[in-house]
Amino acid sequence: MQFKNLSLTDEIIKEAFNLKDTRGWKLPLARRKLSEDKNWDTYYQKILYRPFDIRHIYYTENMVDWGRPEIMRHMLEENISICFMRQYSGSMAYSHYIVSEHMVDNRTFFSSKGIILQAPLYIYPNEQNKNLFNHSKTEKEPNIEQLVFKKLEEIYKRTPTPEEILYYIYSIFYSNIYRETYAAFLKIDFPRVPFTADENLFREMGKLGKQLAD
Repeated sequence: MQFKNLSLTDEIIKEAFNLKDTRGWKLPLARRKLSEDKNWDTYYQKILYRPFDIRHIYYTENMVDWGRPEIMRHMLEENISICFMRQYSGSMAYSHYIVSEHMVDNRTFFSSKGIILQAPLYIYPNEQNKNLFNHSKTEKEPNIEQLVFKKLEEIYKRTPTPEEILYYIYSIFYSNIYRETYAAFLKIDFPRVPFTADENLFREMGKLGKQLAD
């Protein structure tokens, strides 16, 4: 309430909340926009601030600099995501994976050696931005290439669910053999996922991945 109260000066607000302007966010403009916003009290959302540390964020473009709404809007719906890092510069072994039902904070989430990336399992269209991912349907869709479903269907003689694929991937990420085999590659690029031709192994790995996610 104090932030949107324009009877208080910008200097008072800046000092009270230890705020400073950035390249993409300016305090006077943010305060003015928020004071005019009739929906100002509807922007409270949950965020996974650190692993297993769920907090609340006032999530609106007027208050969050570089909020990545093109991705995070999907995490405001019922969803699950895999979080990982690309290009890790630390000396420790790469072990930077977690799942989240909420948006995540991208700085110092796992370490100070890289920035976290979040991959939602489902993509939700909306009227303003329904073609963002070249989708024009009105229902949520898996954020997985159709080629993956096609190839696995050919091998397993059935179509795995998006959740099965996510849990399998998550279990692979926690495999010591995988981490050791791809140790050097994991520090320089996105993690790649080898799929097994053995459906029973796929199912068992998926069960382990779900246990980890739970």
